[in-house]
Order: sequence, then C-alpha cells, then structure tokens
Amino acid sequence: MPTPVRILFAGQTDASGAAQIPVKAPPTMYAVLSVVGQATGNPNWTVQAAGQLLTFGNGPQVSLGPLLTTPGENLVITLSGATPSAQVTGTLAGNQYLTAEEAAANYQPMPNAISLNTFQGRQRLYPDGSPPASATAPSFAVASGLLSGAIVFTLPVGTVAIRLLVTAGGLLFTYQLLVLGRQSVEQYFGNTGAPGSSVLVPTPTLPITIPIENDWDRQVEIHVELPTQNVNVFVSALFAPEPPGQAGASQSVFEPTPAPWQAANLPPFPVNLTLAAGASTVVVNAVAGQSVYLFALNRTYDAVVVTEFALQDTSGTNYHIEQVSSVNPGPALWSAARLPTGLGAQIKNLGANAATMRGSLVASQA
Repeated sequence: MPTPVRILFAGQTDASGAAQIPVKAPPTMYAVLSVVGQATGNPNWTVQAAGQLLTFGNGPQVSLGPLLTTPGENLVITLSGATPSAQVTGTLAGNQYLTAEEAAANYQPMPNAISLNTFQGRQRLYPDGSPPASATAPSFAVASGLLSGAIVFTLPVGTVAIRLLVTAGGLLFTYQLLVLGRQSVEQYFGNTGAPGSSVLVPTPTLPITIPIENDWDRQVEIHVELPTQNVNVFVSALFAPEPPGQAGASQSVFEPTPAPWQAANLPPFPVNLTLAAGASTVVVNAVAGQSVYLFALNRTYDAVVVTEFALQDTSGTNYHIEQVSSVNPGPALWSAARLPTGLGAQIKNLGANAATMRGSLVASQA
C-alpha cells in the first residue's frame, strides 16, 4: 500500500541568482515524488541525483516530475537565473512504497515538454544581475543618440530564438542593432560587411525574431545603438519556433524553423519493448539519403536486471551502452548526435538476460 509523503525544502540564492538545495528522499522506502517549488525572477530549475540530470524546468513556479527514488537517495535541486538573495521554497511530495516493483508499477514518467520541443510560449528576459523594477518594466532603455553597450542575457533552457520589441514615443525613429552569442561569438544580427558592429534595423517599429544556437550559446549580448528617440527595449525568449506573424507583422532575420540538428522535427518515438538476450528492435526506421539526429532517450526499466542495453544505428554501431542497474537511470542527452546517412536507430540487449524498457526517443530525421 502506498504511504503519502511530503518533504519541505528551502534555500536562498546567492548574488548571481543561483542556489543548490540538497534534499534526501524517504530513508527506508522507494518513492514516486514530484518537486513543487517557487522563487522570484526567471529561474532555471534542475533536479539531479549522483550527478545525473533527472528533470528540469523554468519559471518562478514549477512542478517537476514525477521522480522514482531509491531509499535515502540524495537529490540536489539547482537554480540559476533567479533574483539574487531570493528565498526558494517548495515541497517534495508523493507516495512511498515498500518495494521497487510496487513503486515502478505506480511510476508514470511524463516527457519534459521543453526537451521534446513542444510549444511553451515565451518568457520575458532581463539583463543578468538586473531584476525588473515591475512586471511591466522593459528589459532595458536607451536614450536618444546613445549606445547601450553590451547588455548580457542568460538564455533559459529550451530557448530557440529571441524576440526584440523596441518602442519609442513616436513611430518615426530608427536604431541600430548588434546581437552576439556570448560563448560562440557568433554574430546573430549585425553588419555583415563589418562583423562586430551594429547595423540599421530595416523596420524599427516591428518586433524582430532572431534564432539562437542554444546548444552552443548560454548567453547573448545585445547592443542597441544610436536610436533617434528615447527607446524601451523588450526582450523575450521563444521556446518553440513561431511564424513571424505571431507578434503582429513582425520581421525575422532568418527562417525561424530550426535545422534538424537544432531541435527535434518529429514527435517522440515511443519505446515500450522487452528484449531477450541478443535481441534488438528498430525505433527509428532508416530512410535513404536522410540522417537521424539524436537528442534524448527518456526511459525506465521494469526491474533491475544483470544485462546491458545499447542504443545503436541500424548497422550495429553503439552510441550509448548502459547496465540495467537502476529502474530510473534518468535521461540520456545528446546535442544532436548524427547517425550515418541512410541508417536508422535501434535498441539492442547486449547481455544474457531479458529486460523491459519503457519511454521515448527524441530525434530528428532529414
């Protein structure tokens, strides 16, 4: 019989808006738990165990999970991008069970919406270390004829593009813009004839959408220069590609649909299979002339078994091998690992005992 359990946690972010909060799972029983937390600002949340990422989310209020925990397992809840010196509070709540089998039978993992590239809307962004003065405050402002300098923004997990809306007291104004990737030094928008310098925005009264290489850049810097009026700049993160028209008649720097190596272009492939020793099952069928790009394998096992499972291409080359030593090993993540052209993806039991895997594979094919 399940027994309800509720564990409170609390902490405080440091001067950079980050925090790590250790929480111990129920000490003597297996459990299926969710993390419900809140903090001010625009924090990114992760939950880890033994260095493995279990789940993640974004926002001032989150509900993460469910998680399948072992007795006394040490969890670490990590935040970044919250308001500096802010209180973090929450609850680890769910049910606990006497056996791993009973807990696994009641564990129904939910795919993380961001990792599967489903539409999650937008999030307002503010410069690093500068929390907003109010809910309606712009990201930053620039006086007429001046330069903003490098305004740095940390991108929330799952950002595929940023959108800028620049407003002024009147419609007759112009401004110049430069957007750089902080880690890659990629010029996402600027003067192509003089890299590293700003360029006049063609239609200053409309929002502008700029795709971002989120597998390389965790931050962007934005320069708004020489506006002909005092302007307010509103910056948002987009968590899924949007047609430019979703912000009125907005303009786009590039086609906003990401390349197949930037984000999954297919629904998740279900994985619900029992493999005997040496057996394999194709999860993504091969298509002539196309490549498969791997993003994540979310999976659980019905029971711990002495065997090894491998994620392979359909020629038998291994890309990930793991022992079935935990019923919930956490997601295996890749930055669009590309399989050879013309091959699909399969899962194979390399060991001597049968085992059952359930979950989904997130991938692109093009």
